[in-house]
Amino acid sequence: MGFFGYSVHQYADERQRSMEARLVDQANDLANTAQSRLEQSLGALTAMSLSNAAQEDNIPRLYSASQRIQQASPAMAAISLVDRDEKLVFLSLSPMGTTLPVAQLDSVRETFKTGKPSLSKPFQSPVSSRKIAALNVPVIRDGQVVYVLRGILRVETLSNLINPQGLPPGWIAGIFDRDGITVARSLSPEIYVGKVAGPRLLNTIKTQDLSVQRGVTRDGIDTLTVMRPIGQWQWSVAVSVPMATINAPLRTELQRFGAFTVVFLMILAATVYRMNRLITGRLSEVVQDARQALSGQLRKIDSTGIRELDDLRYSLTRADIYRNVILEQVEQRTAELNRAQAQLAEFAQKLDDNIERERLRISREVHDQIGAIFTGVSMLVSGLPKGAMSEEQRSSVNQALDFGMATARRITAELRPPLLDHLGLAAAVEDMAKQVLVPASIEVRIEISDASRLSSRKAIGCYRIMQEAITNALRHSRCRRFEITGTAEDALYTFVIEDDGEGIKAASAAPGHFGMTGMQERARMMGGELQVTSQPGEGVRIRVTVPLDAATDE
Repeated sequence: MGFFGYSVHQYADERQRSMEARLVDQANDLANTAQSRLEQSLGALTAMSLSNAAQEDNIPRLYSASQRIQQASPAMAAISLVDRDEKLVFLSLSPMGTTLPVAQLDSVRETFKTGKPSLSKPFQSPVSSRKIAALNVPVIRDGQVVYVLRGILRVETLSNLINPQGLPPGWIAGIFDRDGITVARSLSPEIYVGKVAGPRLLNTIKTQDLSVQRGVTRDGIDTLTVMRPIGQWQWSVAVSVPMATINAPLRTELQRFGAFTVVFLMILAATVYRMNRLITGRLSEVVQDARQALSGQLRKIDSTGIRELDDLRYSLTRADIYRNVILEQVEQRTAELNRAQAQLAEFAQKLDDNIERERLRISREVHDQIGAIFTGVSMLVSGLPKGAMSEEQRSSVNQALDFGMATARRITAELRPPLLDHLGLAAAVEDMAKQVLVPASIEVRIEISDASRLSSRKAIGCYRIMQEAITNALRHSRCRRFEITGTAEDALYTFVIEDDGEGIKAASAAPGHFGMTGMQERARMMGGELQVTSQPGEGVRIRVTVPLDAATDE
C-alpha cells in the first residue's frame, strides 16, 4: 500500500507539472497571437502617419487611403483622424465632413502628450452597439503631434482568440485591459465582460507576476492560472485549467487500480488455497516415507517415489552447470553493453560538438552578414541629401535599423554568447544571469574564478548547465536570490548553483526528469558528476565537479 500511495503521489505530481507546461504554452500562444494582430494594425496606421498625404496635410488623400486600408484590414472596423482640438476630422465609414463625437479621449490625449502609440480601454461605439477599442498612432510633423490616427478595433476580434472551441476541454481564458477590466472571456462572457477581474488575478495583472498560481475564479472554480502580457499595450491574457480537469485522470486510474486489485486478490486467494492443499498432501507423503526410512522398513532406493522431489534433486545437481552458463552469458552481455554505452557516449559528445560548432557558425554568419547589411543601409541613409526625406522619416528609418541590429545581436548572443569567447565563462554567465533574472526582481550573485583553466569544450558544457539552471530558476523556483560560485582545486573544477526558492521533490532530480537529466548527461560527457540537494521550501543546491584535463578534450 505504501508503494501504491507513493506511485499515486508521483503520478499526480507529474500530471500537474505537465499541465503547468501546457498552460504556459497556451498563454504564450494566445498573447503572441493577440500581439501579432495588434502589430499588424499598428504597422498599417504607422505607414499612413508617415505617408506624403499625412505629412503634406492632404486630408482628402489621407481619407481615401484610410478607406482602402480599413477595407484590407479585417481586424479594423474603421479608421478616424482626430485633431489637437479633439475634434473628428474624418471617419472612414462616413462621408467627409460628417460630424461625430469622439469617444475615449483619455487615450487620444495620451498619444498627443507622449507622441507614442497607445491602446484605449474597451468602450461603447458612439455610432453602434458594438464594443470597440481604439489603437492611436501620432501624426508627427516638424517634431509636433498634429493629428492622431485611430484604428477602431472590434473587441470580438480578440474574443475569437479565446473561443472555447479553440481551447482544451474545460479550460478558461480571458483578456483584460490595464485596469484589470475583463475584455473577453471564454466562459460566461455575458456575465463577466466589462467587470473587474478577481482580487488575486487583478493583483497578478498589476504586478506582472508570470508564475503559475493556484486560485479560485469568479465562478468559484478551483484552478491553476498563468498570466501573460500582450506586448507593450498593458493588456493581458490569463489562462486557467480547473483542478478537476487535472485530477480527473488520476481518479480514473484509482478506480481502475482498485478494481484490478480486488480481482487480483480474489484470484490470489483462490490460488493460495489450492496450492496450500496440494503442498500439504505432498508434505504428508514425504513425512510418511521419512518415518518408514528411519524405522528401517524401506530399502535404500534411487527414487523417493515423489516426482516433484526427484525433479528437484535432479535440478539441484544441474544447478552449478546452469549457474556457470548464466554467469558467462551475463559477462558477455555486460561487455557488449559497456561497448555500446561507450559508443553512445562518443556519439553524444561528437553530436554536442557539432551542434556547438553549427551554433558558432550561424552566430558568426548572423553577426557578419546581417550586421554588415544593417550597417551598410544605415550608412546609405546617413548619406542621403537632407531633402530626400523628412527628419521624422529619417528618425523612423534609423529606429528600424537600430531595432534590426539589436535583434541580430540578440540572436547572435542566444546562439553563442560572444562574451564566452572574448571575456570567458565568468563574464558570459554573469551577463546571462543578469539579463534573465534581474528583470524578474531576482537578486543575482556570480563569483566564478579560475575559469581559464577549463578547456574550450568544458567551458561551453559548464555554460550550458548554468544556462539550464538559470532557466529553471526563472520558470519554477519562485526564488528571490540566485548564486553561482566556481573555483578550481587540484585537478577538479567545482561550481555550485543555489537559490532560495520553493525547492524540488527528490523525484524531480532523478533520471527521467528532462531538464535535470540533460544537466547530468552534460556533466558525465565531461567526465564529471552533478549532485542535487533540495527540500521543498528550502531552495535548490546543484554541485558540479569537472576534471581539469584540457589536453584530452579539445
